[in-house]
Amino acid sequence: MKTLFLGKLLKRKMIHNKNRSVIELCINNEMELFNNYSLLKNNSHNNPKISSDIMDYIKSETGNIDIKNALIISIKLADEIKFEIRYIEKLIRDCIDSKILILDKKIKKLNIHSFLLALTGMMLIGLTQIFHILEKRFSLHEFIIVMSWVFMWKAVDLMFFERAELMKEKGILAKIYFSEITLENIK
Repeated sequence: MKTLFLGKLLKRKMIHNKNRSVIELCINNEMELFNNYSLLKNNSHNNPKISSDIMDYIKSETGNIDIKNALIISIKLADEIKFEIRYIEKLIRDCIDSKILILDKKIKKLNIHSFLLALTGMMLIGLTQIFHILEKRFSLHEFIIVMSWVFMWKAVDLMFFERAELMKEKGILAKIYFSEITLENIK
């Protein structure tokens, strides 16, 4: 088992079994579990958030597993850290909820931009077909045709390439959300 050091967090690589993948984390103190800014006394929310290092690690490792495998996140805590598994599950799921909301907004914005670009491209092609006057000015006609294809290609790029990346990230977050989380204290 290969060990990875990221900041102060000791993390271990995934273990692959036939139908499941296990991501192991070792957390040595309570400060490694939370984002520092969320522990401030003057924070209006007064509910700490899980460390972004932990979430980034879990996301990157989840992206490497087979989609068919079940995911188990095994968290090993030092003895002085006393938290229930429900509390840590809630921290992880709250973080994922906020990230999925952001992704949904990005996807919606991308869909709107894609539609508008495709519509603009089709309107430009339609204009060249309606107004035959432009055929007398060949260079202007060709310029409008090329611009319409550029608009439509950008729409295709947004819809099928950039959106695919966002959907993949959303799938990884969903996999983490529905994963089994285990907790044990280490000595």
